[in-house]
Amino acid sequence: MDGKLLDFIERLDLTAVIGNALDNAMEAASAVPEGRMVQMSVFSRGDVVMLRVRNTYDGALLRRGDRILSRKKGRGHGYGLRNI
Repeated sequence: MDGKLLDFIERLDLTAVIGNALDNAMEAASAVPEGRMVQMSVFSRGDVVMLRVRNTYDGALLRRGDRILSRKKGRGHGYGLRNI
């Protein structure tokens, strides 16, 4: 990837988005006993640039409406999801 699709975003912002997405994906995949997988791809559809992160997980998601919530206990969690 030459990065041209991502020229419009500041490097610090891109690092925050990719870092949060990969941290979440790796944490979820690490909870699966076998068959762990994390994949990331960047592509465009028309005028929209997409960052897709796919990973294995234990199958449990907490939702509020159409938002996915953090399962971590205590305050101060889930802000990475909002950044993404």
